[in-house]
Amino acid sequence: MSKYKSPINLPDEHMRLVGIIAAHWESVNLVLDGFVAFVTMNEIEKVTVLTKEMSFGNKINLILAYARQYKATNPEIWKEFTEAIDKVREANSHRNDYVHATWKVGCADEAPQRWVLSLKNGKLKDEVLVVEIDELEKAAQYIYDAGQALTDTMSKVGMKSFVLDD
Repeated sequence: MSKYKSPINLPDEHMRLVGIIAAHWESVNLVLDGFVAFVTMNEIEKVTVLTKEMSFGNKINLILAYARQYKATNPEIWKEFTEAIDKVREANSHRNDYVHATWKVGCADEAPQRWVLSLKNGKLKDEVLVVEIDELEKAAQYIYDAGQALTDTMSKVGMKSFVLDD
């Protein structure tokens, strides 16, 4: 079998890293799903059909609602939760920046670029940004680290690691 080569004029290394970013994010999302199972005292397999329909924001709100009980009784755990959630939010932003990017396809010798076009609070953002390999590598690592920070914190309150059954 031959190695697939994309006809899109973006370097394979950029495309490979975008895939890694997406995969790292799905691991974080699985941790979020596992936390929903933990909070509802269910096995992950029993709630996954529900968590797949929950937004990222709803999962985060559920985690913060659960963690709030520690604000007065264990401020250090509360701080860890809020810091981990901040990291996961930033990780989600990184994931969105690259996985949902509109890539500008140029000449083979041009650096890959992503087009950022958004309208928020009445302000138009329209820019083309060069994306270097190290930027993608940093985003991938950040997403992985954010997931690990959340996992570490949740394990301190009793959430066990889980494995999906076949």
